[in-house]
Amino acid sequence: MIRPLQKSSILINLFAGMLVGIFPIIVLYLHSENFHKSKNAFYRVFPSHVILRTAILEGRSNNDYIIGKSASNIYISNNHNPFELSIVNMNLHDTHSVHFSISDYQNYDPSQIMVSIDSPNFFIVDKIRSIVFQGDINNSGNIKTIDTLKFSSSATSAISAKSIILRTYLDKIQSNILTKVNLSVPTFKNSANVLEKQVDGFFCTDGSMQIDYQSNRLVYMYFYRNQFICLDTNLQVIYRSKTLDTNSQSKIEVRIVHEQNILASPPVLVNKFICLSGKSILICSALCADNEDRKAFKNNSVIDVYDSKDGRYRFSFYLPKIHNNKISSFALQGKQLFTIQGNSLVRYDLDL
Repeated sequence: MIRPLQKSSILINLFAGMLVGIFPIIVLYLHSENFHKSKNAFYRVFPSHVILRTAILEGRSNNDYIIGKSASNIYISNNHNPFELSIVNMNLHDTHSVHFSISDYQNYDPSQIMVSIDSPNFFIVDKIRSIVFQGDINNSGNIKTIDTLKFSSSATSAISAKSIILRTYLDKIQSNILTKVNLSVPTFKNSANVLEKQVDGFFCTDGSMQIDYQSNRLVYMYFYRNQFICLDTNLQVIYRSKTLDTNSQSKIEVRIVHEQNILASPPVLVNKFICLSGKSILICSALCADNEDRKAFKNNSVIDVYDSKDGRYRFSFYLPKIHNNKISSFALQGKQLFTIQGNSLVRYDLDL
């Protein structure tokens, strides 16, 4: 018969043995890669049969990017040669190039050139010299120079032959703003209340803007926070919406060097690219959801789909790598998605 004291001693020894056995496992888990990977506190919905790759055009340049589309064509520029425009039809079969020749314009920096198109109208913006060139892709030799504007722009979107929207920095409020330029006058219509300053007003409001000519709506997407804004072409806000993640504040650090703000450390990128057409807004996200497999996230570009009517999240899908390349730019025309992936121009059919 086991005495109470002996029974207590046995239980203590058993419990101590369990701790000795479990403790190494707990220590290994706490130091494991999985434990230290941070969670982003959001989840994605992945329905089946959303995407089908239907065409691919090889032999493009790694420096190509999509600048616009029409009902029948995709327009592609190049970071190293911004005055060479490629026009590709929707089937990716017919390709031809248009070269823009601008007299008395030399020694430009290709990295400071922005090209925007609303077919057949195109605009070339020199960010350093504050010059806008306007032309027609059907008559590339007839380019109008609009050099009376005084601005420092970091993004542009063509609205029509007579107007464009620029993002520029306003010293008075020390923040980026959106401004609509009437090129026939020219006059500026500023909208200082659209972009919301959080940190420095420059980096914290950085983002990308795209226009849908069918609905005449513009969407501005922040790079470093979970927000995007839908506006009309007069820069009136229709609605503000949030992406799936929880990064409502821009995680950036800024320091002053030679009286200029620079990033003190790499910022946390939230949203990479945006495109829109009809009822859908597509945003390429930089963040992995809690319910995603990290290997799948690493090997694909994840696209979140939002309703253009109110900004509501609908679902997500993956774009697989092509020759080990993720997307570097994309455009949506109806239910056809076009991507640049390395040296490839790819067309996908979507079930939106």
